[in-house]
Amino acid sequence: MKTMLQQKAYKDGIVSFFIPKEEFINKNIISKSQLQYLCHSSYRNENIRDQDQQFALNNDRKLSLKISIRYNSLIDSSKKALIGNDLFDIYDVSPDKDYKEMYLYLERVRKIETRN
Repeated sequence: MKTMLQQKAYKDGIVSFFIPKEEFINKNIISKSQLQYLCHSSYRNENIRDQDQQFALNNDRKLSLKISIRYNSLIDSSKKALIGNDLFDIYDVSPDKDYKEMYLYLERVRKIETRN
């Protein structure tokens, strides 16, 4: 069993994951009420490497944030991420080789209204 020092800590915040409600698919999301909650996770901020930036540019994306979370099979690039009131597109998900954690590459879309 791993000691506390060997376990990876996800202490930088909480990220919530959503899917757009059916009537808002392919539309600009401006409010949390337009999203259907999926799950949430604690996360750790990761350093953005030059190759991460290049990957984003090659895919006509802007890498706003790179985070890691514990592996969750529900999360893929069709979902939206919400940190505070900042909405992000997930444009790439990269699990580690043991499927214990995953790296999410996020592009900030906008601030949204988070009161329901």
